[in-house]
Amino acid sequence: MKSSKLTNLEIIVVDDDRIVCLLHKNELKAAKIQQPLIFCGNGKEALEYLQKRVNSGLIFLVLLDLNMPYLNGWEFLDNLEARNDLPETHVVVVTSSIFEKDAKKAQHYQWVKGFYHKPLKAADVQEIKNLEYLKVFFEITEPVKKTV
Repeated sequence: MKSSKLTNLEIIVVDDDRIVCLLHKNELKAAKIQQPLIFCGNGKEALEYLQKRVNSGLIFLVLLDLNMPYLNGWEFLDNLEARNDLPETHVVVVTSSIFEKDAKKAQHYQWVKGFYHKPLKAADVQEIKNLEYLKVFFEITEPVKKTV
């Protein structure tokens, strides 16, 4: 039996590169992640998606690229920080940025739980699954065996 928490989490991949999205999808599936995957091409699309789900009771994990058109990752994070009407959201930055200053800057946002370089690797996905705020969503309980 799956944990009821499994159905309370949706994963939003926010990246404008379709190839990277496909690579992330494949890594997440390989890691046996069963939560729904939503793909948004920029931060604006992701914010609109979250806004439409304010009263859904869902919790969101956002895998966020930083460099995108329309509304980049930093602007997405600024919007997320400024609003208190959006659903519970945890962010993991997944970027091609090699700058240490970006990793440090990301740590200043309360919703950011991790910082990884893209594309995600199997080890990265395992780390994400074990992050303190997220591991409960990926725990699967075994069915209770009845004894006769």
